[in-house]
Amino acid sequence: MRALLLSALILFGCAVDANAARRLALVVGNDAYSNLGPEQQLRNAVNDSRAVAAALTGIGYEVTTGENLTRGAMIDKISDVASRLNQGDTAFFFFAGHGVSFAGANYLLPSDVPMPRATARSEEGRLADQAIGEALITERLKSSGATVVVLVLDACRNNPLQSSDKRSIGASRGLSIQPPPRGVITIYSAGAGQTALDRLGDDDPVRNSVFTRVLLEKIAQPQMSVQKLARQTRNEVAAMAEKIGHDQVPGIYDEIVGDEVYLGDRPLEVAKADAGAVPTAPPAPRGPAEDEIAWAVLKESGSAAQITDLIRRYPRSALIPVWSERLAAVQRDERDRAAAAAKPAPQGGSPLPGADLFANVDRRQPASPPTSEWNRTDPPIGQSSEPSFPCSRARLPAERVICGRPNLAALDRQLAELYAASARSPALDAAQGMWRAQRDACANTSGTLDALAACVERAYRSRIATLAAAAGSQGAASPTARFSPSFDCRYARTPVEIAICSDQNLAALDVELARSVNMMKSAQRFSLPEHQRWLASRDACASDPSAMRVCVASAYRRRIGELR
Repeated sequence: MRALLLSALILFGCAVDANAARRLALVVGNDAYSNLGPEQQLRNAVNDSRAVAAALTGIGYEVTTGENLTRGAMIDKISDVASRLNQGDTAFFFFAGHGVSFAGANYLLPSDVPMPRATARSEEGRLADQAIGEALITERLKSSGATVVVLVLDACRNNPLQSSDKRSIGASRGLSIQPPPRGVITIYSAGAGQTALDRLGDDDPVRNSVFTRVLLEKIAQPQMSVQKLARQTRNEVAAMAEKIGHDQVPGIYDEIVGDEVYLGDRPLEVAKADAGAVPTAPPAPRGPAEDEIAWAVLKESGSAAQITDLIRRYPRSALIPVWSERLAAVQRDERDRAAAAAKPAPQGGSPLPGADLFANVDRRQPASPPTSEWNRTDPPIGQSSEPSFPCSRARLPAERVICGRPNLAALDRQLAELYAASARSPALDAAQGMWRAQRDACANTSGTLDALAACVERAYRSRIATLAAAAGSQGAASPTARFSPSFDCRYARTPVEIAICSDQNLAALDVELARSVNMMKSAQRFSLPEHQRWLASRDACASDPSAMRVCVASAYRRRIGELR
């Protein structure tokens, strides 16, 4: 009897596991193509695949990844994922890299795809055999029994297989929009005949393609169905591309029949409605309380009067014990400083404990103190402790957390400079107002102070990238272009370039480096790839606004030393 019961439990457990729907993903990024020229290599495909893999893992997918895969390796990965899919499962396939269309069919290019040997139509057949057909991928994943297959192809770039005589081997640009089988939704990073942007420009600081950076924002949103994700991604990518004069409208082909499909867990209210329950409005998320935000601003540098006022305004705060302890410490420090200032200096004899041992040292400043990054009197860009607005007037939670965190204050000043440099228009002002409302709404969706700060930081970085791209396309001048480096500050659009144009020392270092580069060129000892790698490392200083200026200065001095 016991054996029979055990067998029943085992069989029941197997049945539950077999019927449990799973979510599997295959994420591939190819940006290094061994048989293609340097101009056909990509910058962001592997970065895109890594970011998408992390996002899918975060919402519960079993993710298989691949980078710079050959054709054989791609086939193996596809077959492996397909073999683990069962009825009711969801399959997600993401590819970033080169793709091409032959005779109306789409092919994804593996890292070992060969260059064409000729331009005849017969050559397309050979190349198609060396690539991975979109139809093969959907057939393998769908025939495995998966109920839903999501295919996302960020591969609509120029055809890298075009020959030098400009005769066509496949469609010259983009992919064609292919109708998938039932149960499959395909999202292309660009429409038929369009090309997808690998980046917004050579100086784009974001290390993801334009399509993927928008897609990533949507994946993590729990209320986002696949259909809604596709539509919103299409609209936002089209708007970003239009700002730099590029035509890119992602293509969508949806053959999913029935209700909306969600990438992650079905939202609770949707699940209740499906079960026949009347949906109720979700409770409003609790943001950081005002007393927490006020304390974040004052805890490091607040005076006794300010902390006393804090206790008076929030008498029921759970932080009262912390404030009282801090107030006592600040009052002791203020009394000690006042006593030290009132105490006369000793005349002659042995110095008393606590006396100024350097009373006879000449403390006068030199007539013309040398200026360097260590003794500036004006606050450098990215290092000001104050944002662009007066903190005495900060009322909203987002404004107060900006005043309390130097990195957010630096981002606020950077955005203010970019906004002032932009060509003003009613559309720009309206967009800035909408962005400010979204930034302030972080207080409604963040449960902790750190979450609020992180939300505000994401909002600033997104807006800065948008304004920087727009400023670059318009050739707008920076309001901080007070100095003259080796480049034209009217076209400064990245944070590092704006910093150089606003800083006398950095501008001087840039001019000095330009002289060293010219000398190396004259001696035929200059390496362009090496210098491009240095430029990339210099621009990476923008990742930390609070230390950007010192980082840039160090990068210049190091490079000047190398060239000498």
